[in-house]
Amino acid sequence: MGSAARAEAGSPEVTVLVPVYNVEKYLEQCLASLAAQGFGDFEALCINDGSTDGSRAIIQRFVDADPRFRAIDKPNSGYGASMNRGLAEARGRYVAILESDDFFEPDALAVLHDAAEKNGSDVVKADFNLYWSTPAERRERFRIVDDAEAGRTMAPLDDLAIFFRKPSIWSALYRRCFLEENGIRFLETPGASYQDAGFNFKVWASAERATFLPDAVLNYRQDNEQSSVASPGKVFCVCDEYAAMTEFVRARGGWRERVLLGILERMKLDSYLWNYDRLAPE
Repeated sequence: MGSAARAEAGSPEVTVLVPVYNVEKYLEQCLASLAAQGFGDFEALCINDGSTDGSRAIIQRFVDADPRFRAIDKPNSGYGASMNRGLAEARGRYVAILESDDFFEPDALAVLHDAAEKNGSDVVKADFNLYWSTPAERRERFRIVDDAEAGRTMAPLDDLAIFFRKPSIWSALYRRCFLEENGIRFLETPGASYQDAGFNFKVWASAERATFLPDAVLNYRQDNEQSSVASPGKVFCVCDEYAAMTEFVRARGGWRERVLLGILERMKLDSYLWNYDRLAPE
C-alpha cells in the first residue's frame, strides 16, 4: 500500500496544519509544495478562516485531487483559533505547520520525520530560507540553528540560546502527544499577531528532547504585503502573549519556574524594544 493510501485508510504519520486567510496569490505554490513531498504519509488540514477571496476554491482543487487534503471551514476568528481547531482535529503522530504564503522544500517532511524517529524527539527544529519572489527570485539562509546546535538532541533549558531567536514555528515537527500532555496551544486573540511567540516559548519551555538540524526545509516569504508582521496596528497584542506565557510558567511551578521567568523577562525586553522601533511617531 502506498503512503498516500495509508494516510487515507488510517491515521497518518504527520498532520500538516495550513492556516488560510485571503492568501490566493500564494496558496497554490504553498499547497503544491506539500502535495509534492517525497514523504507521503501525511494529512493536510487547510483551515479556512472565513476567506473572502479565491482561497477556498484553491483549497477545494487540492481536496478534490488528493485524499490527503481536507478543508476545515470556520467563521473568521483569527490565527490562534484556527490553529487550535487544527490541533484538535489532527490525527497524526506528529504535527507540522505550513503558513499559506510559504512553501516547503521537496524533502522537508522526510528530513524532519527521519530526525524525530531516530532521536525520539519531542520537537525537531530545522533551518529555513528567507524568500523573495520580486523583483527577482532570491533565497537567503536564516541560520536559526547555530553550529553548536546542529545535529544535536538536547533539552532547550540546557542551552538557552534558542529562546532568544526569532519565533519560527513552521520549520519544525512536533510530537502530537507532547503538545497535548503539556497543554501547548495558541492564544486566541483577534487577527494574526504574535501568537507564534507564545506557542514557540511553551515548546522550548516543555521539551526534554529537541533535535536541531542545519537543513533549510522551508521558504519563508518576505514580500507578502498583507503579512501580519507588517501590521503595526496590532503592536499591543504582544503584551497579551507575554501575560499568557507568564501564566503558563506559573501554572507549572517547580524548579523551572524561576529559570523560565528570568528567560521571559529578557525575551520581553527584546520583543518590546523591537516593537517600539516599529511604532510611527504619533
